[in-house]
Amino acid sequence: MTVPTELDTQSQQSPLKSMQSNKDILIHPQNNTYNYLQNCTLSLNWDSKILNQSSLLFENIKKSVIVLNRLYFENGNIFINDCEDTVIIVNMEKIDNSIQLRFHNLVYCKIYIQRKHAALEPTVLQKVIIENFRGCTFHTDSKDYIMIENFSNLGMIKSGIESTNSQGYTLNSDGSSAYNFQNFSYFDNDVLKLKENYVL
Repeated sequence: MTVPTELDTQSQQSPLKSMQSNKDILIHPQNNTYNYLQNCTLSLNWDSKILNQSSLLFENIKKSVIVLNRLYFENGNIFINDCEDTVIIVNMEKIDNSIQLRFHNLVYCKIYIQRKHAALEPTVLQKVIIENFRGCTFHTDSKDYIMIENFSNLGMIKSGIESTNSQGYTLNSDGSSAYNFQNFSYFDNDVLKLKENYVL
């Protein structure tokens, strides 16, 4: 088993990026950017001081698992860009849009936006801004408390003509499948089990 390590920050500073593979990465506030990863797990379960504001950026990630069990900031942004065949789980401390979720260029990803306090009804819907999605799936449990804004379809949404296909996928303006809602096993957010079942 690979020992979890922090991502090598020196490699991120290089202008020529190469994919890193088969790493188990523990996310830490000192490094808020994680990119060019394949067959990796990235996990966050912060149990120390919570910052007022920060952000996280994940980009160019393939066949990996990202599980954010407990964020280390109360306000800010989570950007996930250019990912493929990746499982993404974000456990929100509260549903009030104090943390913005922005996902761009995701292909065949499974996404579960969780509520930490599931028994409490949210007063607002968590906004999830997406763009250029292809064949992605949101967990059905998220459907009641998230609001997806598909920037690829803004004109269609405003005119009320956003459509779905026979598989339940909401379509992009070019007719391609953007996303749907389905149940999928999330193995109590166990990153290794998620990797074994969805990535390897």
